[in-house]
Amino acid sequence: MSKTYLKSVCTLILDTETIYTRVTQEIVKPYGKVFDWSVKSKMMGRSKLKAAEVLVEGLQLPLTAEEFVELSQGKLMEQFPSATLLPGENFISERGWIEKSA
Repeated sequence: MSKTYLKSVCTLILDTETIYTRVTQEIVKPYGKVFDWSVKSKMMGRSKLKAAEVLVEGLQLPLTAEEFVELSQGKLMEQFPSATLLPGENFISERGWIEKSA
């Protein structure tokens, strides 16, 4: 199974969007910036690096896109295990298709 396919499936059943938003806000906050919909909407659907370029340019961060990706990846990997099922997805875990976290 490819990483892209797995990521797509996970974003359909797990609430990872909240984690992406929280991590991004944690990174930009020390620079006095706010990660809001005006920037987020322009990042959606882009590759990691392209989305980071939009963010760095849009918020005029003193980072490169590559630096942002590097900073965010560690934080994301730490937080992904805490992702919760999206509402209505309990039927998948109830049928044993995925393991439900405690």
